[in-house]
Amino acid sequence: MMNAPSTLFANDPEETGKTDKTDIVSNNDFLQAIFGSLSADVCPVLVRFVGNPQEVPRSSWGGFPWHGMIAPPSDHNNYFSLAVFRPDEAGKYRRQKCRFQALHAVMLDDIGTKVAEERVTLPPTWVLETSPGNCQAGYLLTEPLTDGGAADRLMDAIVAAHLCDPGATGPPTRLARLPVAVNGKHTPPFACRMLRWSPELQYTVEELIDGLQLEIVAAGHKRHRKGAKSGQPTDGDPVWIPCPEENVVLTTLRSHGWYKAPLGNGKHDITCPWVAEHTDQSDDGAAYFEPDDSWPLGGFKCHHGHCAHRHIRDLLQYLEISEQEARMKPVIRVVAGEVNRVVDAAERELARFGRLYQRGGFIVTVVTDPGSRETRVQELRQPALMRALGAVAIWERYDGRKDDWVRTDPPAKHTSVLFDSVQYPHLSVLNGLTRQPYLRPDGSLMMTAGYDTVTGMYGVFDARQFTVPETPTFEQARQALELLQSLLVEFCFARASDLAAALAALLTAAICLGSINHCTRLDCCRKTENRMQGIIRVWRLV
Repeated sequence: MMNAPSTLFANDPEETGKTDKTDIVSNNDFLQAIFGSLSADVCPVLVRFVGNPQEVPRSSWGGFPWHGMIAPPSDHNNYFSLAVFRPDEAGKYRRQKCRFQALHAVMLDDIGTKVAEERVTLPPTWVLETSPGNCQAGYLLTEPLTDGGAADRLMDAIVAAHLCDPGATGPPTRLARLPVAVNGKHTPPFACRMLRWSPELQYTVEELIDGLQLEIVAAGHKRHRKGAKSGQPTDGDPVWIPCPEENVVLTTLRSHGWYKAPLGNGKHDITCPWVAEHTDQSDDGAAYFEPDDSWPLGGFKCHHGHCAHRHIRDLLQYLEISEQEARMKPVIRVVAGEVNRVVDAAERELARFGRLYQRGGFIVTVVTDPGSRETRVQELRQPALMRALGAVAIWERYDGRKDDWVRTDPPAKHTSVLFDSVQYPHLSVLNGLTRQPYLRPDGSLMMTAGYDTVTGMYGVFDARQFTVPETPTFEQARQALELLQSLLVEFCFARASDLAAALAALLTAAICLGSINHCTRLDCCRKTENRMQGIIRVWRLV
């Protein structure tokens, strides 16, 4: 975290001949220094709005042209395009690739937070603090880059070097913040502050490549990017790549200002990326569905007729998100010589899956017979285990012909090794089923159905059928006693102590049932069950 500007991000008066009061640079002066004199038919596009950029509608990002005399309000989120564009047939300026004219500058993002300051190996033209400890660094090009393909490759190289977020993959869509502006993501909004402004620092493309240590991919060649998109592990682990912490589709939609609100059950209200094609550009009726077992890539639906043919793959292609990223699953790679680690990673993912357990040296699950509706513990057979492994992770093997990792099924060898293991360090232990609430060993009452990590019990009851107060009153205890006594109205007891013994037998039976459920040794369970049956027989003789 960058708590204070360093010498790299501060102006050098001897170098620039300017004062260090960089926070007073006006937006018009800033834009004039970057774009200079432009022809009448090309200009950059400005964007301004109030509020949180992650919450405003897509229409707020439309923008308007800058011809040299516009001063956006200082209390707005103010952005400008790094490229200039030609107008369309209607004379409107849009940040579209087909309207691209020239790239005048490039920008590094999240300096000080995601990108270490030391990684910025070339003095920037400007450094703007956009939130506490987080900066954007810009580089002005000596000559504008008019080749759209070359501009794309330059930005791709910056992204590949982890100097900018992957959402910035082309000049038509790239925006940078203006110096006089606020960041509406914060409360109160953060006032942007220029830390360095050296407009005389201009660079050729070659100087940027050398100074920032970039790798440019030749035209017509596909970059094999490191990082999340190619599935390369970030921690050096060649076998296991964990599931992304955030849904990349939702993150990208928010970054474009297209996310509206959650609708529940993994469904989200969004702005359709093709809203401009809707009748009257109506911004409604589009939704994104998170991936699940039925829809592994997720789903996309827009009810407008212009988008009837578009589905989730169209959305992913538009957002430049790979199918593997969209699946939101961990990756397990089958690497020769790493059987132990592959199997260990597989078991970890099974444990996170939450439906498989270990019991008596076997992998088991809880199943309910569809006919009898009886719930039982079922040992998993090897084919079922392979199916479960395919559900919890994406499996890959290396294909030498493609020089890349490709998807595959869980290998039978690794499945067999896991199936025949005698110890499972990651799977939770299932001690048994319980069909009613029960007391834990510490005296607490377990009232929730499903698996309990404290006791290892799996509740297969409807908690709504049991009403047990957390802190019962004396009156509630008296009513419970009357209920128990009502079960014994057909019996005659000589003394009150005899009735008390019978009531104790009822309670003991329930407690012993809990003891049976908690025990994992079969012989111990049988002994406890025999004791319980003996108590019941004595109670019947009373």
